[in-house]
Amino acid sequence: DAKIIVYAGSIQLLQGIDVLVGAFEKLRNEIKGLKLVIAGRFVEGEEKNIDLNKDGIIYLKSIKQDDVARLINAADVTIVPNPENEFTKYCFPYKAVEYMACNARIVATDVGDVGLLLKNYKNSLCRENDKNDMASKIKTQLSAKYPNYRNVAARNSWDNIAKSFDRVLRGQK
Repeated sequence: DAKIIVYAGSIQLLQGIDVLVGAFEKLRNEIKGLKLVIAGRFVEGEEKNIDLNKDGIIYLKSIKQDDVARLINAADVTIVPNPENEFTKYCFPYKAVEYMACNARIVATDVGDVGLLLKNYKNSLCRENDKNDMASKIKTQLSAKYPNYRNVAARNSWDNIAKSFDRVLRGQK
């Protein structure tokens, strides 16, 4: 009967994990059986800034790549909690495409390319550094239909990204 929120990736303040934990804590008493499952490694020193030893949080540490897809498919909602900073402004969190390839419901901060990737899925986008808005979008997604992201995910395969990058480097459109 559990509802499962999943984050898979690096664990650090730079990627908004503290905001995700705050949003989860806001919802934990409101939604029966809600769990936050986090898989990944702490960036060195960050374990002192982020407390995952809280009721309802399951920390799996680093898992095998094959298990990441299983984890995503077990999720009721997946998360990309990035705040805007020098790292997230220019990075492309490929985890969003992995979530899409599994047709998982997504809540992501409207930062950088994720906002473009999910522009047609407004209920998936929340404001950065806003645990209340993130919690609200998680709650909305928990009762939403599962989307069909397959076409968007396919357009963002590594092969297609490399081809687009090659065209840009060659001055072609």
